[in-house]
Amino acid sequence: MIAWRLPWIRLLAITIFAILAIVPSALWAGALTPITLDAIQHDTIVVPSYANADQMRLIKEYPSEGSDPTPSTWTSRGLFSYVVGMKFQGLLLSSVASAWTTDGRIRMHNKFDYTGYRYAGRSYGVGSSAGLIDDHLSSNPRTVSYQYQEPGYNTAATCVYNASSEFVLMETYDTMLWSASGPVPDSPIQSPEYSVYIGRGSNVIVAIGVTGKIERPRYVAFAAGANYSILNNVQCEISFSPALFNVTTHLEGRNITVTPNTISTPDIDPTGVLVKTAMRQYELIANDQTNIYVSFVGDSFNNSINAYRASLNTTSPDLDDSKAALAAIEASMTAMMDDMLVAYASAQLMIGNHTRSVPAAVKVRVLRFGENIYIYSIFVVNTLILLVVAVEAVRNSAWRRMPRFDFLDLDDLITYTWRACQSSLNAGRVPITGRSRLRLSTQAETLQLLR
Repeated sequence: MIAWRLPWIRLLAITIFAILAIVPSALWAGALTPITLDAIQHDTIVVPSYANADQMRLIKEYPSEGSDPTPSTWTSRGLFSYVVGMKFQGLLLSSVASAWTTDGRIRMHNKFDYTGYRYAGRSYGVGSSAGLIDDHLSSNPRTVSYQYQEPGYNTAATCVYNASSEFVLMETYDTMLWSASGPVPDSPIQSPEYSVYIGRGSNVIVAIGVTGKIERPRYVAFAAGANYSILNNVQCEISFSPALFNVTTHLEGRNITVTPNTISTPDIDPTGVLVKTAMRQYELIANDQTNIYVSFVGDSFNNSINAYRASLNTTSPDLDDSKAALAAIEASMTAMMDDMLVAYASAQLMIGNHTRSVPAAVKVRVLRFGENIYIYSIFVVNTLILLVVAVEAVRNSAWRRMPRFDFLDLDDLITYTWRACQSSLNAGRVPITGRSRLRLSTQAETLQLLR
């Protein structure tokens, strides 16, 4: 109940005091409430290595017929193989077909294993360690993500139409057999490319010519039949620039994000064997994925071209088909190479066990009490209160001369109330009207005002 008869200055003082009395409790609540934060811890993670000839001995071109034992293994985390072009044909063709997103969003694509991780954007051929050999990081329930740097190749494809291309399809005069022969831009002199394709006619064939050279940049050439005429005479230069990449693995969403770093880095494979072997997979897949009725490689590239057209959100006849095709082919060739490099890296980890450790910054979730602003605020308030108490203690000589009075003690309450009333009556500050009188009831031991 509020005593409104008090002078306004006292009411104001009491109101301010009541408001201020609430502040410390609110500050204490903020200072003691548990909150979660992200902290950085330092650890290491293993990445694939291509440092010497021993570590490169399993990376080579294997017969597509599969007649010889090939270095492959199945584990609970997936299939891992050095025969990348043959073992992962379906997944690689899916990469070709999905290189463009029709709605303009970042391309999300899965790793070729069973870990459930997927890349947000390009993989650049790195990030293979996620889900395979990161148990010491991912097994910690407080781990949110981890980041490390991994060297690799920043690959890029640049494609053109070359009407004078000499890499062409030719009839062999054997039943349903056609040759894809002729030089590609980096073919050795007097050593043109040659391979044989099957088909009811040349119109169902898409052939890709690739040399076995080590030198870079590397080139590929397309020779396609009438059903895939948009791909015919396309030639692409594929560059492999050594680069260092920032790899971030998010455990909760199982996403991997890779971004190029501007720091220069040595070539991960100065011998060129990795690039040479990966490039040869284009030709092997094109040959293996052509049957007598259709080329699955051609269909995948056509899907990529259609997706590129859809991404422009237009069906205008003014859109140059050749430009759309070249842009889509460049994206598909790059996406395919990225995934092949990841597949070789995974094989290095899981089969060859050719690895090295790099530092990793691990983001973990921690629990702390209170936020800084509340902790500092309640510290200031408590310090001020202590200072006021100290000042009052000095001013009152530590309260040594204060009378003894305990308002919870009934004897003290009666005695000091009587003295206060007696003092007020003697001073004339409390007028007595009517028959009012003050009586001390010894039986009830209470002070009563009788009227």
